[in-house]
Amino acid sequence: AAAPSPRTAATRSRSLAKSIEISAAVLDEAASRPLPPHLATMRPRNKQYLMFYTAETRAWAEQLAAIDKDKYVRARESKMERFPDGTLNAQVFDIEHARDRHVLYLASFSSYERLYEDYASLVVLCQSFPQSVTIVLPFFPSGTMERVGGDAGVIATANVDSWMLTTLPCPGNMNRFVIFDLHTLQNKFYFGNTSMADLTSAVPAIPTAVAGFGGEWRVAFPDDGAAKRFGAAFADNELVVCGKVRDGDRRVVRIKDGDARDRDVLIVDDLVQSGGTLIQCMKVLREAGARRVVAWVTHAVLPNDAHKRFLADGDGAGFDHFYTTDSRPHTAARLAAHPDRFTIVPLAPLMHLVL
Repeated sequence: AAAPSPRTAATRSRSLAKSIEISAAVLDEAASRPLPPHLATMRPRNKQYLMFYTAETRAWAEQLAAIDKDKYVRARESKMERFPDGTLNAQVFDIEHARDRHVLYLASFSSYERLYEDYASLVVLCQSFPQSVTIVLPFFPSGTMERVGGDAGVIATANVDSWMLTTLPCPGNMNRFVIFDLHTLQNKFYFGNTSMADLTSAVPAIPTAVAGFGGEWRVAFPDDGAAKRFGAAFADNELVVCGKVRDGDRRVVRIKDGDARDRDVLIVDDLVQSGGTLIQCMKVLREAGARRVVAWVTHAVLPNDAHKRFLADGDGAGFDHFYTTDSRPHTAARLAAHPDRFTIVPLAPLMHLVL
């Protein structure tokens, strides 16, 4: 591949520096939180992981090792290639050292091809007699269109994917899947038997991430679901709740509760696909007199270059800034090329706090 231009390299360097700054701040804030008095004598957890990863999740492995190189011991990067006929030609290195150890696998189901690569790697790892297997899967993609009714043959993909993961061998403790801001929370009940979903959130990183942008924020949610899910995390903020209402034959976004006039507003949601609802929410808030509108979305999917909608010449240009995480590495790489519009918040510090 051709080397990046000096301008592109400089842009990536600024984006990386911002990510490192946010990482340090998140960890410092967590370290400053004391245990409750009745738990003050608890000893620190000092489990050590043998960490496996692929090229797509290499950055997470590097960041975790930088946080604590003794806790996260990096195996060599797994090889994911293809034979001429398209079948998988892969190898997980250093697997002979997994026996009786705590194994950490960094997964990214960014496509069904990647899902199969990760699943195949996990089968081999789980058959290597580890003491435990923890799979960090920041974004579980199968979450929408799961309202399966009376139509015979409609496939609930989240159920299928979860069922497949529960078939993994489990020679030691139960396999643990660490998932951030699962889009449809009921999907956690699809896990069972030998695998369980450990649900966590990136929302605690929001105050640290947006601190550099200044302002006292009024927090807005694009729908009632987001308000019910994340509202409790913003008990000290005034809230604005939007939602779709019927206007003749159309369904349009309106403010259902709260006031945005002369306020800086932070829209919070777990997932953005094409960006349509988020942009409608921003425009409604602007029409209601909001001074600034900033977005936080944990998972940015943005297929087919949908991120361009949020650039200066897109219909989402009314956002002053957009914060998201690196839960989808390929998307994060595209967004990092536009640091004036997007800030990528690294999940590695939050992974570390959970692990």
